[in-house]
This record gives sequence, C-alpha cells and structure tokens, in this order.
Amino acid sequence: MNREELTPEQKAAMKEVDRMRAEKARIDAELALAEAKRTEELAPLNAEASKLNAERALRLAKANAEAADIAAAGAMIEADDDSREQYADGLRYTVALSVGLAIVLGVLRILKGWPLQRLIIGGYILVVIMTIFAPEEIIGIAYDSGGVTTSTITVPLVTALGVGLASSIRGRNPMIDGFGLIALASLSPMIFVMIYGMWIA
Repeated sequence: MNREELTPEQKAAMKEVDRMRAEKARIDAELALAEAKRTEELAPLNAEASKLNAERALRLAKANAEAADIAAAGAMIEADDDSREQYADGLRYTVALSVGLAIVLGVLRILKGWPLQRLIIGGYILVVIMTIFAPEEIIGIAYDSGGVTTSTITVPLVTALGVGLASSIRGRNPMIDGFGLIALASLSPMIFVMIYGMWIA
C-alpha cells in the first residue's frame, strides 16, 4: 500500500511517526555530542588523577627505599641490595596487612556496636608503649606509615563502606557508627610496623 491509497487519518499518523523518528534522531545526536564534550572535559581530570597516583606510588617507593637505607645504616639489616629489597617488601606487606585488619576490626565494631573511643584510646596507648621498646630506626617510619590511608581513593571508598554498612543495620546511626574506619586504618600501621621492626631487629 502506497501513501496515495491511505486515508487522511493514516497519512497524518504516518507524518507523526516520521516526525517522532526525526525528533529521536535529533535527541540521540545531541546526547552523543554532550557525551563527547563530557569525555573531553574529563580527560584532563583523569590525566591529573593518574599523575597524582603515579607520584604517590613513586613517593611510597622512595620512602621504602629510604627506610631500607636507614635500617641498613642502623645495622638492623645487612647493607646489601637483597636485604634492602626484602626489608622494603616486608614494610609494604606489613602496612597492607595492617590496613586490611583495621578495616575488618572497623566492620566488626559497626556490627557489634563497640565504642570507637575505647578502640582508639587503647590503640594509641599501645603505640606509646611500643615506642619505648621499638628500634629507633623504625619509629619515624612507623608513625608516618599511618598516612597511607589518606589517599584520594582510600578515604571515600572506606568511608562509604562504613556509612553504608551502618545505614543497613537496624539500631545503628550512620553519623555515629558509620565513621571511624579511617582512624583505625591510620592507627594500625603504626603498631604493625613497630612490631615488624622489633621482629627484624
């Protein structure tokens, strides 16, 4: 059936369908253009974020290398490349393990309703006591290692975990129980790195 055989009502309906198709094509083109502009605008931000992450990784590698040099100078380890590499790797694994265990402890705190202040006060008392017995070469490194939890990725991710978990549990207040994971994650590397230093020494 061609258009000449259609009734006026059918012709009007066909015109409306054609108009709607043209409108949809226009909207799709505008959306594609907006997405292209958005991608173009985000490109510098993504590049800057990648640059910051690369710089942070470089600083961390330098810090581990310097820590190994300090340990070698203080006779905690042998002054050869293999010993320094093993010591630096040990620091990385120790910090990673301590942050992971701190997150687990923070999740248990939210689930069980433990008071945060007792964990924090007890943890810092332990840090002060361990500072007395830890080797001098490891104390500064241990204190600075708590800063690994303040990256641009860790803070929003861990905070969202705590607030989301507290929001999903009956009887928990997200504003009170949802926060504190970052504090625990900043505290635990100090304890574990000093333990690592005492074990190495």
